[in-house]
Amino acid sequence: MIPTYPTPPTSTLEHLTRIRTVLSNPSHWTRHCLAQHPSGNAVRFDDIADPSTPVSCCCLVGAAIRTSGVLHTIARERVCDPTYDVLHRATSTNFLAAFNDNPKTTHADILAALDLAIEQETSAHAR
Repeated sequence: MIPTYPTPPTSTLEHLTRIRTVLSNPSHWTRHCLAQHPSGNAVRFDDIADPSTPVSCCCLVGAAIRTSGVLHTIARERVCDPTYDVLHRATSTNFLAAFNDNPKTTHADILAALDLAIEQETSAHAR
């Protein structure tokens, strides 16, 4: 199962690292839905970050939601939006779901995008 986090990350870098940790296991990554229950059914959007909801795999965006440490949608946007901005730059796309769901995108591509995003975020704060 993919864990939730009890508190929001203290930075975008921490959030990206959480996502990378979760998606490092290939069985935790999926396409075409934000998150899946162990039964194979899609998890409702509002339940993805809920620790009582079992989640077996997520797409890139679903993993961001799952690791946000925030249940309320509006507050979660404050955590996820800066992370999405960095991921948009790392993937050269404005639509992360299209990158994630593209049949040519591999698990290795997802990890490479996260590694690049982490590198870019680290560099931005080293200046």
